[in-house]
Amino acid sequence: MLEFMAELADMAVGVLMLVMAAGCTWLGWTSLRRPLGSPVIMRGPGWLVRTWGLGYLLLGVGLAAEEMGRIAGEEPV
Repeated sequence: MLEFMAELADMAVGVLMLVMAAGCTWLGWTSLRRPLGSPVIMRGPGWLVRTWGLGYLLLGVGLAAEEMGRIAGEEPV
């Protein structure tokens, strides 16, 4: 019973991390495409907003790749 609950909790954390990765990717892509229309989180010169957006885009893609690997059964690095 405890193993089942642990697996269920692990899967819930995995889904939460994938949702967070999708959010980071969306926020980064939005800031890259339209730096003047970026969310209130980041305002400033266009180059700074694009750099911030690229960082968030890479963060989201990295989180998604790592989490998909973990869900698929790879050992964490």
